[in-house]
Amino acid sequence: MPTYHILFSGIVQGVGFRPLVCQLALARQLRGWVCNGNDGLHIEINSTENEAKKFYNILLLNPPLNAVISKHSFSKVNDKYFSDFEIVNSLDSQDTDLLLTPDIAICEKCKTEIEEPSNRRNHYAFTTCLQCGPRYSIVTKLPYDRERTTMADYKMCANCIEEYNNIYNRRHYSQTNSCPECAISIHLYNNKKEKISGDTEEIISMASSFFNEGKILAIKGIGGYLLMCDATKPEPINLLRKRKKRPAKPFAVMYVDIEKTEDDVMISDVERKALTGKVAPIVLCSLRQNHSSNLQKELIAPGLDKLGVFLPYTPLLKLITEKLKKPLIATSGNLSGSPIIYKDDDALVWLSSFADYIITYDRDIVTPQDDSVVQFSKSGKQILLRRSRGIAPNYFPNPFETDEPVLAMGAELKSAFALLDKNNLFISQFLGDQASYESQAGYQATLTHLKILLKINPKKILIDKHPGYNVSQLGREIGQIEKIAICEIQHHIAHFFAVLGENNLLNSKEKILGVVWDGTGYGDDENIWGGEFFGLENQKVWRVAHLDYFPQLLGDKMSREPRLSALALCGNHEKIAEKFKEDEYKLFLKHIKWNDLLNTSSMGRFLDAIASLLNIVQFNTFEGEAAMKLEVAARQCPVNHFESYDISYDKGILKWNKIPVGVIKDMQKNIEKSYIARKIFVSLVKMIELVAHDFSSKRIAFSGGVFQNVFLVDLIEEMLEKKYNLIFHRQLSPNDESISFGQMAFEMRNR
Repeated sequence: MPTYHILFSGIVQGVGFRPLVCQLALARQLRGWVCNGNDGLHIEINSTENEAKKFYNILLLNPPLNAVISKHSFSKVNDKYFSDFEIVNSLDSQDTDLLLTPDIAICEKCKTEIEEPSNRRNHYAFTTCLQCGPRYSIVTKLPYDRERTTMADYKMCANCIEEYNNIYNRRHYSQTNSCPECAISIHLYNNKKEKISGDTEEIISMASSFFNEGKILAIKGIGGYLLMCDATKPEPINLLRKRKKRPAKPFAVMYVDIEKTEDDVMISDVERKALTGKVAPIVLCSLRQNHSSNLQKELIAPGLDKLGVFLPYTPLLKLITEKLKKPLIATSGNLSGSPIIYKDDDALVWLSSFADYIITYDRDIVTPQDDSVVQFSKSGKQILLRRSRGIAPNYFPNPFETDEPVLAMGAELKSAFALLDKNNLFISQFLGDQASYESQAGYQATLTHLKILLKINPKKILIDKHPGYNVSQLGREIGQIEKIAICEIQHHIAHFFAVLGENNLLNSKEKILGVVWDGTGYGDDENIWGGEFFGLENQKVWRVAHLDYFPQLLGDKMSREPRLSALALCGNHEKIAEKFKEDEYKLFLKHIKWNDLLNTSSMGRFLDAIASLLNIVQFNTFEGEAAMKLEVAARQCPVNHFESYDISYDKGILKWNKIPVGVIKDMQKNIEKSYIARKIFVSLVKMIELVAHDFSSKRIAFSGGVFQNVFLVDLIEEMLEKKYNLIFHRQLSPNDESISFGQMAFEMRNR
């Protein structure tokens, strides 16, 4: 009989595609088969050409909820005869041409099941279906089937097998299917590694009691362990800060549901959609001034006006929060500067110094991931702060195509690598800062796993130009061992290309101005860049302008001490001297006078200097603290003024020297700190406008960590959107997580 073959590639495995195909084929009385392969979802059917094309188009236009089709094909093949339609064993071909399915937050139907007393999955902590549950975190090999995940050791009971085989059941061919009869086991330990006996109900009840007693618990999530405690009690929050050596960095808070979340924060429509969606990230929302709960706001997010909130994204977390009915601090379970802990043995060893009790379960995690973090501008623009659980490792739609696989190593801070094979692009989850051995080991383990999983053997490696980056050194070592070509790409050029690539503007015929502002990056002139403007025109890219240089005082220490940035900007001034001991002040001034320092154009350090001048922060206790608190001050300004400080622009140099002088004068006039802070951000927008006017471009693209500042983004839109076409990141973070994508974009554009 006439036989037709259909292939769908993309996110097509672990999303219920095979059951959907089977249901539709039987409904249309078609015979044949469907299966997973390394290159996607394969279908063969006996049919007329007309009916086969109808079937193909129905699937193309109505795929499963969480599916993403990146490629598809329809072809006639040799005639065969099929007696029925069935799901057959997966094909394990040599080539891989797939996008990986991210982990998916618990769906509404599964939430209902675990809450129904009469349901056989009532209070079952590992309830999943075709539409939700772990995927990327548990897959060991492709194509995606139970035996190639860490569910392989769990044999389904008779009831689960019946669901699995029932074409009309929402667990038909669900690879993570289990229930209390064939359960994944949950375990409770104290911090002496002693196991405390109890079933799921008892362990959840004990967890609730422990939280009420002020205890800290380490609880295994989808991508690793979370450290959790009662967000309404000061004692455990202070203790967690002490144990984690985290004096002021804000914690995220997990709420039982969206209604309880709204007791403490204001939630817009786009924020609500994100919180309740399939990713279920941490969302930064504005705190209510008179929140109705006993939330310890000042201990959770000291000095800030926003709170990172999220909802339980696994059945276990849902059951725990339902039992407690109070908000919980939820932060990554890790040692300072190290990646999230995800192995059970490591959790018992290392997290026992942080947590009083540890809740774990038997299903292993293959790929660790932190929780993703997002915030939204006033206009509803998404600003991705951390791209991880629920999002990584796919990037779609992919604007690139290559005959030879390419690896982009990314940056040292907020690292993430990218792999390009044919026309599939993968950007790893957030892998942290690469200063520690543990972070470097985690980076290498994730890279090795993805290369094997996707069967990608890079033929070229792209690295940052910075000579001291560990990830760049790793790239060189891989290149030397495997005899692979290495290409160095300047950090801020990669940022510019990241936002261009994401917005499909790499081959734009129009002139585009790029604004790249961040904390640090090795410049082509061997200075430290960070307040950069680039031009794109006629396939050429060049540095158009930059913030005027100032001394890079004491290297990386400058990023930890905003007072050093203030000294570098202002030099010898009584308002600066009071921030130092006399002997250190004299020593630092000598360094500046000797002129033996690198220079920097860093906008990040410039904003640190302003925060120091305003006596907001002198020492950062966490990365970005000064900038965040300067943003808070600006948002508190009662007057929406557009007053700026004097700025001059000449021959590509933005002269800032009158700004700190103006700040000090305003302080001497007792002008409100919030007014001055807003004036600073208005001045930054004026800088952009000056360069854009001189450059004669109506299109401006923004990248770099400074544009995580939602107040600045709002102000840019308010002041410039009527005159210019403003281009921002959407799927990628403006911070250094996007560097690997930018490196890839640069390489593809310049082949």
